Amino acid sequence: MNHSLCPWIFNLTDCCLVICKLHIAARAFNLEILIANCFPLMITISYHISRTVFETLHCSNMEQDRLVGRGNLHRRGGGAPRQRGGLQRNVGRRQRTIISNEVRAIIVDHVVNRGFTMAEAARLVQPNLQRSTVSSIIQTFRQENRINRRQPGGGRPRVLTDQQELAVVEMVRARNDIRLSEIKQAIENSNDTFANVPSISLPTIARLLKKHQVSMKQIYLVPFERNNVRVKQLRSEYIQRVMELDAAVNHHKYIFVDEAGFNLAKTRRRGRNLIGQRATIQVPGQRGGNISVCAAISEDGVVGCRPVLGSYNTEHLIVFFK
Repeated sequence: MNHSLCPWIFNLTDCCLVICKLHIAARAFNLEILIANCFPLMITISYHISRTVFETLHCSNMEQDRLVGRGNLHRRGGGAPRQRGGLQRNVGRRQRTIISNEVRAIIVDHVVNRGFTMAEAARLVQPNLQRSTVSSIIQTFRQENRINRRQPGGGRPRVLTDQQELAVVEMVRARNDIRLSEIKQAIENSNDTFANVPSISLPTIARLLKKHQVSMKQIYLVPFERNNVRVKQLRSEYIQRVMELDAAVNHHKYIFVDEAGFNLAKTRRRGRNLIGQRATIQVPGQRGGNISVCAAISEDGVVGCRPVLGSYNTEHLIVFFK
């Protein structure tokens, strides 16, 4: 109903009430002349007012229906207007069910060996399993003599087998700070496990490690015994080489001198390991001081080399030159 016409209806009601009150008052005071002259006039006025109101209401409803019909004609199919962004796709589409190889074997056994119908096998094996799915499994078994799902194919063949991928993972687990370039070099130079892999790219190795849940993480430093037999032997050999260089005094024309500092406990800060496990390497229990080495070379080779703890200053350089 058009709300703008409500005052008309209320005015019509008030007019009828006024007529009734005047009629009662005229009866009470015996005003027969007022009843005879005014009452028909009021009835006529009320009739015209009510007719005008209802005709207006009828025309308003017709105009509204016409406008709605015109709007539907402009829409495709006369339906509801399209939502912004176009029609929604894949609404109500059934998700594809992945059937495991064990369930496939049970379905084949029920239908082929036990004589169940496809619908009965679908109800017995798995809830909400469609008969068409069972039919597809049985058809594949009868035509291709195959129960297991077909492996995803297409594109390039696999570079590494499952055993080779596990060997790469073990390589990372054995040494958490290994680089991808070192893994690549080990695979390409291997004549045993990776003999059939002439080359492999770094992104392939990265995807392989991610597939086996090997991620990049901060390296956790684990101290080990610093003065074991192997470390003492390496330290002794290093000092022996330095002493031999100091003892080698040769005459030369041009001498090139340079100084460099390093620390024996320097390690990588990031490595790889399985998700949920720390990436660890063995490091000394104490970092120790920095070592600076000043060396002199000539056209004949290394002339002299002198390591000191800390950094080189003027006094150390003078001693080295002497």
